[in-house]
Amino acid sequence: LGAAQPMAADELKAKPFLLGVVADHDAGRMLGRHQRRLRALAAQYLSEARLMGFPAGREAEGLVLLGKNLYFSGRAAESVAVLEEALGAAPERATELHQLLAAAWLDQPQPNFHEALKHNTAYLADERLSNDARLQGVIERSRIEFALEDYEACRQTLNDVEADSSYTLQAALMRARLLEHEGRELADAGSPGAVDKYRSAIELLEAIPTRAATSLAAAADAAFLLGRLRLETGDDEAGMKQLRRTAQRWPETDAGFAAGIQVAEWCRQHHRIADAMSA
Repeated sequence: LGAAQPMAADELKAKPFLLGVVADHDAGRMLGRHQRRLRALAAQYLSEARLMGFPAGREAEGLVLLGKNLYFSGRAAESVAVLEEALGAAPERATELHQLLAAAWLDQPQPNFHEALKHNTAYLADERLSNDARLQGVIERSRIEFALEDYEACRQTLNDVEADSSYTLQAALMRARLLEHEGRELADAGSPGAVDKYRSAIELLEAIPTRAATSLAAAADAAFLLGRLRLETGDDEAGMKQLRRTAQRWPETDAGFAAGIQVAEWCRQHHRIADAMSA
């Protein structure tokens, strides 16, 4: 486009939009860093296209693609306003946009859990969702309710996850977090039974095979929580071993990073400064 002769105004406007669409398409076939790089490229082209004016009839599509690629390239805060605008421009894609908005409100340094819950509710209201898509939304809802400290609602939400579903590990992880919370409340109150809660959580997680995880992040989350729980039962050796393994096996996940930090903090507290620095 534009190689044979200078481009007309409409062609100039179309070029960054087309390049953004191509980058978005290519990103969908990639994983990890390669996908994130292409998402950033798509967001760059589509931002330029928005400034120039999306091609006629492509305004709604342009907003959806721009919001999606801003979010998936790590610019969640910027994506929110674009996704909200896209919601008004492309009501036929409301379910997808509500899912992205729930995630975008969560994936920020200061998450807005109430906004995330609102969009999650709208997403789950779509009766056309596949069972897997619905369960993904249910698990996300339980996380939001846990963060809002609505623990009873979180428990009720998890009851909607079938025992043999593809999200068994994620549901077990949330139930284990609820048990961990109950244990900490008992410990803070000086009441007996905290260690029993931690051990129940460990048993719950150990009963689910790692292969049940639908993502690396889920497997890493479960491994990190296991390490934390073992420390809380007083089994420092097993807990540290689990945390080190988590940090080494899943270094690019949030849980892998957090596990490494917790190893360093444990070493610092026990005056093993060289080990803490290494971790």
